Amino acid sequence: MLSFIKRRLTYANVAVTAALVFAMAGGAFAASRQAGPIASGAGSKGKAKYVITSKSQISPAVLNALKGAAGATGSEGKPGAAGKEGLAGKNGVNGNEGKQGNEGKEGKEGKQGIPGEEGEPGKEGSPWTVNSTLPVGSAKVGKKGKPGPQETGVWTYVPAAVDTNEDVPISFPIKLATALPAENATSHEKSVQFIEPDKAEGQLFEAAAITQGHCGGTAEHPEAAAGYLCIFIGYEVGEISYEGVYSPLTAGRQSAERGVTATTGAVLVLEAEELKREEVGTWAVGGD
Repeated sequence: MLSFIKRRLTYANVAVTAALVFAMAGGAFAASRQAGPIASGAGSKGKAKYVITSKSQISPAVLNALKGAAGATGSEGKPGAAGKEGLAGKNGVNGNEGKQGNEGKEGKEGKQGIPGEEGEPGKEGSPWTVNSTLPVGSAKVGKKGKPGPQETGVWTYVPAAVDTNEDVPISFPIKLATALPAENATSHEKSVQFIEPDKAEGQLFEAAAITQGHCGGTAEHPEAAAGYLCIFIGYEVGEISYEGVYSPLTAGRQSAERGVTATTGAVLVLEAEELKREEVGTWAVGGD
């Protein structure tokens, strides 16, 4: 060990080491003399003076080393005074419509209201008013045209005697403007037509009145052109003879063959050869 030191020991090393020792000793002495406050004569009255007066005189590394650890958190301060009310914000966007709520309970019945004022009379209806007459019907019905103003009804016959003319009344709820004559004024055909079941519209042997368009349809849907009374048989038991139609305002059955009517209806004349016979049918009359 000593031999190693002897080999490294030179004059230069000794001189440098001595200089370093003197320098450190002098710095320590200066620091010890000026670390505290220095009084400046009797007039200073003990006022302190410091050698280091700025952070720039100290190394940053030394400053960082001088920083202590963070202290404990202090106690919470008293709440400050309330600030002024802020300005109102803008209206937000409308939300989606909510679901419909449950139906509420039915409320109590309200008090009866005061009757309103009577309204003005309405205009007179036509033609279905009291004392009005049936308007003029269509010129042709059935296969020849559509029925116009007409009225329909039902008739029935059960004989009370044998080989005797018996009356079956037919009433027009809406009276005709004029009674139907024996012959139609336009076609000169009989104004009253009697349609048997096998001669209704659509049957193999249609009646002439059906083919000409004076009568149309069947007993279920009877039709009559203007100025015609069409009588249909819908159901029959046994043989019953058709004798004609007459006006209830004329002398009686002796005019039945003429086939005239009144404005309010007509009388159908039938005859049965035996009792226990029956006929049921319908009719249609067109305004003339």
